[in-house]
Amino acid sequence: MVRQFVDKAEKDLLDPGWEPKAGAVLLSRPLDTSESAWAKVREIHARIGPEGRVEAAFAVSELAREAALAGLRLRNPSRDETWLKEELLRKLYGRDLAEKAIRSARGRP
Repeated sequence: MVRQFVDKAEKDLLDPGWEPKAGAVLLSRPLDTSESAWAKVREIHARIGPEGRVEAAFAVSELAREAALAGLRLRNPSRDETWLKEELLRKLYGRDLAEKAIRSARGRP
């Protein structure tokens, strides 16, 4: 699946007629990053290639999720893992959508 995503992204970016969709954010230097640090980031991105960048993005997403769960654990030490994961869903996606997903996962309508 990652390979298909990367292949489409490369095809779009290599197409001379391609333009970003409205609201798209193209990679640019963050305001709190020096030019030399940004040059290093671009060097690493070039070295790992498109597939490596997608894998890195997934890894960072997982790291953020684990950090959020750790924070919930610290604030709710008596809660079990199921409650913590469900609470994270509520915080990320809103109560209504999270509750629908939780009910569906439990086999309830």
